[in-house]
Amino acid sequence: MERGPLVTRKNTPFDLRQKLLTRYGQMDSDRQLFRPHWTELQQYILPDNGVALQGQQNEWEQIYGGKTFTKIIDGSATRYVDIFAAGMQSGLTSPSRPWFKLGLQDADLAAFQPVRAWLDECERRMYAVMDASNFYASLHHIYKELPVFGTAAQIILEDFENVIRCRPFTIGEFWLALDASLRVDTLYRHGWYHAHQLEDQFGKANLSQAALNALAGNNVKAMFQVIQAIEPDPEYVDRRDISKKAYRSVYFELGGESDKILRQRGYDEFPCQAPRWNIVGSKVWGRGRGMEALGDVKMLQRFVEAQLVNYDKAMEPPVVAPPGLKGEQINTIPNGITYVDDMGGNNAMRSLYNVPNMIESAETKIQAIKSDLKEWFFTNLFMMLANQPTRSGVTATEIAERHEEKLQVLGPVLERVHGELLDPAIVRIFAIMSRVGALPPPPPIPELRGQSIKIEYTSTLAVAAKMSGLTAIDQFIGRIGAAAQIRPEVLDNVNFDAYVQVYADDIAVPAKLLNTPEQIAKIRAARAQQQQQQQQAAMMASAAQTAKTASQADMSGNNALAQVMGRVLPQQVPAAS
Repeated sequence: MERGPLVTRKNTPFDLRQKLLTRYGQMDSDRQLFRPHWTELQQYILPDNGVALQGQQNEWEQIYGGKTFTKIIDGSATRYVDIFAAGMQSGLTSPSRPWFKLGLQDADLAAFQPVRAWLDECERRMYAVMDASNFYASLHHIYKELPVFGTAAQIILEDFENVIRCRPFTIGEFWLALDASLRVDTLYRHGWYHAHQLEDQFGKANLSQAALNALAGNNVKAMFQVIQAIEPDPEYVDRRDISKKAYRSVYFELGGESDKILRQRGYDEFPCQAPRWNIVGSKVWGRGRGMEALGDVKMLQRFVEAQLVNYDKAMEPPVVAPPGLKGEQINTIPNGITYVDDMGGNNAMRSLYNVPNMIESAETKIQAIKSDLKEWFFTNLFMMLANQPTRSGVTATEIAERHEEKLQVLGPVLERVHGELLDPAIVRIFAIMSRVGALPPPPPIPELRGQSIKIEYTSTLAVAAKMSGLTAIDQFIGRIGAAAQIRPEVLDNVNFDAYVQVYADDIAVPAKLLNTPEQIAKIRAARAQQQQQQQQAAMMASAAQTAKTASQADMSGNNALAQVMGRVLPQQVPAAS
């Protein structure tokens, strides 16, 4: 929810409204170029997603359940997008297993036991809040729209019952803008409200006269378009001033009076997450796989439609008949007989023309197109996850080995999803839970002050993507091992401690499985001491064996041993007095 009381600004509601309308118009002008793309993607891939792409009447029809699947004959592309969304959900942010860990920029401080215990408890509570809310349902919606339209968005709000509540948006109902660092810092969205809904959410004081008239006349059909503008608050200068919020949130009726706004509040941090599939330069809107695959999707509909015609012609071919059959009853049922006058004179029904049997070749082309669409939406990769006998048996190493090429293509997308969706979402949830007292107090350690939370992703896909990038390291170590069989001294070139650390970091090995440098030093010192003791024991055993052998040797005569001993010991030992 928005925080803070209704704030009186220096600008009048008229001035504020005019500024917001001006910016809304600018953002809408930038977005218009994408509407034709989104419209086709909606019609051919996701008919139930997207609003306001084909006019207000079409938007209302979608809201109230109008017919949408009008251009789809074969729904393979829609099914592949569903598989992609499910695969991203299970492989990247699965509700059934941990997919992120909290850390600190200071890794040594994060490994300190009291701090590690606090971070682990924060993780546990955050997972519980995510599970109890609609967080995962909202992510699934984003994973469905992101590959098709190239841009998706949601907002995370405070909730009295479940701590957080997510509101995913569909393409066409929101507008975006970027800051100087090309990060999304502004989101405008629109929605349609009945008059009584406006009253429930905003009260009567700032409603337009048209909305007040609808309330007075109990007009339950009238709808009013409302804009919510979320953007950095230009008056937020002094961070110590708790009456100000970093981002302002302003609601106003798009067709209302020019001197009225419905509500102005604020957020402590940007509440929206807007991931984009692929960005070129400083463009606001992303391009997704759907735009690239649209030609194949259209071609699939065309071939399937033609194939249906082929089937019709094969089952009920067009024919020519002699004039004598005009007006006669033609028996077309199986085993039916039609009598004609002259069979020898070709006085019988026959095909109008010989239609080449294109059914088999058309089916081959259709399957080829579907195979291409599977590649567009990574269907084979995600079906491999789904087809495992047990989901827990899927390892990141196996995924990386079997689908390294696909993971390399998906890797930049995963990085963008991490950076533009999951990072800000986790930070937002952490901040909300901290404000409402849903997190444990941090340990009283002065070094924690000013430390930034570091997020590490441990999901199957995240680790598999890193594994695919470790191939060069594996090859390097393998070649070094082979060379060491001939020249062992080549091992002196490799820092094996660094190798273990890099590998562990890249595949997200839990920190508790690795020894600290201090522990490693103690282990190696103990091993060296043990080896020294073993060497000393071996030397003592060898000396004892030598002495035993010497005691049993024949010292009489002039043998070699006697000669040696004679040089060491005197020949005559004085008798005791």
